[in-house]
Amino acid sequence: MKKIILLLLFIAITVAQESQKTTPVFWKIEAEKPVYLLGTIHLGVDAGKEFPKKVWEELNKCQTLVLEIDMSKVNQLSMMMKMQLPPGKSLDQMLGADYWAKFEEFIKPSPAMLYKRFKPWIIQTIAAQKFMPMTPAVEMTLLAKASEKKMKIDALETVDDQFNALDAIPEEKHIDGIKRMLDDLPGTREQALELLAAYRSGDLEKLRKVTIESEDVKEAPELIEHVIVNRNKKWIPKIEKHIKEGNVFIAVGAGHFVGESGVIKLLEAKGYKVTRIEFGEE
Repeated sequence: MKKIILLLLFIAITVAQESQKTTPVFWKIEAEKPVYLLGTIHLGVDAGKEFPKKVWEELNKCQTLVLEIDMSKVNQLSMMMKMQLPPGKSLDQMLGADYWAKFEEFIKPSPAMLYKRFKPWIIQTIAAQKFMPMTPAVEMTLLAKASEKKMKIDALETVDDQFNALDAIPEEKHIDGIKRMLDDLPGTREQALELLAAYRSGDLEKLRKVTIESEDVKEAPELIEHVIVNRNKKWIPKIEKHIKEGNVFIAVGAGHFVGESGVIKLLEAKGYKVTRIEFGEE
């Protein structure tokens, strides 16, 4: 049965890649000068090929691109150090022999020993990539186009801010998440494809269910609190500053826009008129 499920999921991925059509979650804020909000996905969609032309037309109207973080200002060595477990800890010990053996099989052809020193949430991020079609990150496509136009690049937070949010979740919750993934790889792959399909269709209701109401969140409510809700609240004053300046294109993970604690609802609560941009056939 699992082989049949995996075959069907492989077909679904292939069809999705061939269709190369995505209806992004995209909004305009009523302001004196253009202000746009775009929901991104970090992997699985080739924005340069799949996004409607209107997205790029609106980007070209702006002078500033705002992302979650500005990778050009990141100290790579410092970032790598922050990804590692403290001395005396290793992933194989935290997972235990049985789950480490499962992980070794899962991560092939890469040698599992390369990952022993990484924090569990880094492993979850790396593992998630194995379930998605390999594409340029949406954020990198945006950066490339913004650089061509010589736009100013700004960020809502730093790498340290992101890492601190993830580090605030107890390690055992991340370890439990890895174990659940390894126990049900077909199910995890299916969830990843559900997320990708929801994003491609621009379906906010489905996005809400597969992000802030997913099984992982139910098992670890701290995840939504630290990774989504708290960060959204911290971003609002910075977003308001950009709204006042105008001519800005703000792009962050689509999960930050859904739900009552999402960026859209938080902005509306402050009196901003936020309108979803719809797309017709191109």
